[in-house]
Amino acid sequence: MVRDPRYRAVRSLIKGNEISTIKEIFEVLPRTVLARDLRQNYAQFAAKIRNPTRFTVLDVFRMASWIQVEPEQLVTLMKQEVMAKLAKRKKPKPKV
Repeated sequence: MVRDPRYRAVRSLIKGNEISTIKEIFEVLPRTVLARDLRQNYAQFAAKIRNPTRFTVLDVFRMASWIQVEPEQLVTLMKQEVMAKLAKRKKPKPKV
């Protein structure tokens, strides 16, 4: 199977710290490409992208293998995205 050349672009962007969340990967690489390569249902894969806490460890390792980065780098991207979502949910307490 031929590897999509956009994987190289994603790898370069991750290594250059130009991508800070999992969602940003899919600005370069279409979701359908990675979902197909991981042999996952597109709808389920899209749901995992919306909520990165749903990715399994195996998903992370397989994605890292296709992108050719260390799994820890993808975990860091997922962590940043989850932390950003949690920060948005927290509402400041009203001052009395």
